[in-house]
Amino acid sequence: MRKDSSNLGVRCIALAIAVVLLAGPIAAFSMQRAAGDSATLGGKYGGVLRVALRGVPGPISPLASNDADTGKIVDLVYDSLARVDSTSLAVIPWVADSWNITNETWMNVTVFVKNYVKWHDGSALTLRDIKWTYNLSGYAPSYITEMLLNETANTITFCMQNPNGSFLVDGLQLKLVPYGFGNGSAPKGCGPYKFRANATGYVELETFEDYFKGRAYLDGINFTYYNQPTNRTEFAMVDLMNDTLDTIGWNLDPLEASQNVLVNGNATNLKAHNNTAEVTPPSLRQLVLGLNCGQGMYLSELAVRRAIAYATDKDALWKFNQGDTLVAKTVIPSEDFTWFNSTTASIPLDTTMANDILNQAGYYDVNFDGYRELPNGTKFFMRFLAPTSEENLQIYGFADIIQKGLDKIGLNVTLVFDTPANRTAMVNADNYDLFIGFEERLTVKPLSLFPMFYSPDIAAGSNLYNFKGAANVTNVTVRTDSATSTGMLAHTNIVGTKPIVAWRNGVLWGSAVNQTIMAYNGTDYVLLRNVSIASASVSFYKWAGGLSTLVPTTNFTLNLGTGNVSFSAGYLQAGDIVTAFYNYTTYQMLDLIAGKIQILNNFDIQNDTLTMSYSYIAFDDAVQKVWRDNSTAAVVAHYKEAQGAVADLVPVVPLLTYKFVNSYDRRVYTGWVEMLDGIHNFWSFIRVHAIMTDAALIFSASAFPGYATSGGTLSVKMRLDDENGAAVSGAHISFTPSDGFSNITDNGDGTYTATFTAPEVSEAETITTTVHAAKRSYEPVDVSMPITVHPVQCYFAIEVKFDNSTAASDTLMGVTVTVRDDTNRSLITNANVTLTISPSGVGATLDNITGVTNSAGQFKAKVNVSKVTVDTYFRVTASVSKAGYLSDSGTATLFVPKYGGEQPNNGILGLSGPSPLMVISVLGLVAVAMALARRRRR
Repeated sequence: MRKDSSNLGVRCIALAIAVVLLAGPIAAFSMQRAAGDSATLGGKYGGVLRVALRGVPGPISPLASNDADTGKIVDLVYDSLARVDSTSLAVIPWVADSWNITNETWMNVTVFVKNYVKWHDGSALTLRDIKWTYNLSGYAPSYITEMLLNETANTITFCMQNPNGSFLVDGLQLKLVPYGFGNGSAPKGCGPYKFRANATGYVELETFEDYFKGRAYLDGINFTYYNQPTNRTEFAMVDLMNDTLDTIGWNLDPLEASQNVLVNGNATNLKAHNNTAEVTPPSLRQLVLGLNCGQGMYLSELAVRRAIAYATDKDALWKFNQGDTLVAKTVIPSEDFTWFNSTTASIPLDTTMANDILNQAGYYDVNFDGYRELPNGTKFFMRFLAPTSEENLQIYGFADIIQKGLDKIGLNVTLVFDTPANRTAMVNADNYDLFIGFEERLTVKPLSLFPMFYSPDIAAGSNLYNFKGAANVTNVTVRTDSATSTGMLAHTNIVGTKPIVAWRNGVLWGSAVNQTIMAYNGTDYVLLRNVSIASASVSFYKWAGGLSTLVPTTNFTLNLGTGNVSFSAGYLQAGDIVTAFYNYTTYQMLDLIAGKIQILNNFDIQNDTLTMSYSYIAFDDAVQKVWRDNSTAAVVAHYKEAQGAVADLVPVVPLLTYKFVNSYDRRVYTGWVEMLDGIHNFWSFIRVHAIMTDAALIFSASAFPGYATSGGTLSVKMRLDDENGAAVSGAHISFTPSDGFSNITDNGDGTYTATFTAPEVSEAETITTTVHAAKRSYEPVDVSMPITVHPVQCYFAIEVKFDNSTAASDTLMGVTVTVRDDTNRSLITNANVTLTISPSGVGATLDNITGVTNSAGQFKAKVNVSKVTVDTYFRVTASVSKAGYLSDSGTATLFVPKYGGEQPNNGILGLSGPSPLMVISVLGLVAVAMALARRRRR
């Protein structure tokens, strides 16, 4: 309402406003995995996973030599260009978008890098960081000779000295470190979790909000380490069942999971406890029958090894183990989908086949004592290292089953029991024939096959799996059919110091791959073919650069080691020794290996017998191909080929692939990713999330006391229940937009309060705020809250004054409007002023109608008075407005006597107006009205 300027004590009063009741429909939604304050996410987000480790972690650095447990931490803090997919187990791009081979010789690999990856300090990952990682400052792989950066395309090209397929398998998975990072640097990666603290007894990780794949569900992970010298598993099991752990981070034997421990005075175990859950995936742990293939050992003969494989009853072992294992088919578990060679036939139990193999190889029971002798009639027996029944009843039982199976095919095998330490020493010293034990060196990426079987990595005669040792075979019959002759050479190749050359019926039998021999005279390569016994002649072909470019030659010189011998007619006599180079596969013509070929002369043409020496190198051949290929698919194919070679050559008999137990608290988190070798993997730790409850949240909010003004405050009260009416405390309450909201308080009984401070506005404005309620294991819920905010309204003190209260006709009279703040009486500038005069059009006009007040708070104008014929009172009204103030007006009256007339009666106090009698009458009427009003109030 407008206040007259004569009222006293005018104040700035806030206008009342209404705040709408906030109880609306529930707005449930599923949040995207994006960066942001984790507490605001709710639902699947939140919580700190507590994981047990077996020992004190080493440095949280990928450049340090990490044990398996520390590796779990490093794998989460640091990331790599590629990772192993959780489903297919294939290598997939990760920090890299893709890669391709940019050179026909397969020596350059260009990696396209994502351009939005950040380090944990918020800085961007750059190509310079990647170069530092692979340079001498980091891993420095020997096969990388140069790295070329293209900042525009965001690519890095790895140039290699020679093609090397291991780059696509292992090289791309090296953990990236920032430029300048060294062994002593503080942990800093670009993985889904960042290092927080390394305290006594545990390591803390917290989620990285800006992870390029989206933040993990968890807020963090605490790795607690159990470094008790004994019984660490029992301590961890008790803590898990007592709810001080969420999962035991190492693989447990099924027997351990069934082992009773005391929890709160009661005997129980992981399998029986209501709070724990178990998964039993297959591991990379295999039980194997080790065979000593060293030179001079009985098992250097392939026939004996294959017979042992056929006589081993794997199904009986599996049944004896009560199902906690899988029957092993090859040295790579069948669950390793990418690398497992499904076409490799597992050798089944077949005693008939085992007996046939031994018979054909000349192993007979010549003295009828029930055991076979060597082909030369010599008695032989084999030592089988095994644990005692007291040490490991299960493995002892396996050894007993295998020994009985070998006894059935006439092999004299004696079980030798000793301590684990002594058995290990005997194996390392090659002082055994067979042993049973675990092979745990395999990984999901089976490059570990190299040290197990690759002959250059094996010290001669010092390793169980050294099956390269040469074996001498005397007086072997070379059959008349070429298929059998080829089959005899199926696992041989021309390599090393004792290669094979079988000369049969005019044909020189060489490599089983192409049945040719490459010879080299220092300048040119030649192929030796079609050796004729009758003429003792050799046809030479000169290789002129291509596989199909063979140029016949009749004059050629071979280096015979002791001197050059010229074969003008191409003749080669039996007994001649030549030094030759050859292409040992058709894979790459130029890849030649030196070796000596002996043209044998101690053969009997009539009886088709000969003395020959040979070496098994099929596995080496397949592995060598890996180094020459930069195609992921080809590398996988080569490993499958190598796997098949191991299966054919039987340097070891895979028996069982072990399952194991991973245990976790079933009540808190879910989303574990079960892979080969367990659930404690990278994928689990970014996908594990809170278990969702079935109850929905009911959220309401209201404002009290229901009004606010610019700068004023009001209280917002909220209540959160589940759909069953139970109060829900511990939620995170937030507002969007959040401006003006503060003092958000959880009262612990399902109610929450907050303070809202209204913003400054120049006119009435409705602000719609979304109130979020989020709690782990509940779907977050929103309600909408509209708040209407009005500006603070103050009043003017307006004074309108003429230069004189009386003006004569035909004169100009000045009028001044002064505007002040009614509260503090300060002058107001730039207030809008509009003047009107009444009566209008009867003798007075304004020369300035509108404008704004000046720095003195004034607006001035003039009244132009003309001749009037009667006494006239002119009223000037000033209407004033300005933002933040209630519009108001003030007036002043100017008397103009009639032209040539007398001065008017000025009345009481000299004021123009009615007579004194009229004034007295009016005052009397006012007094009566006030008395009546008081009477009504009583």
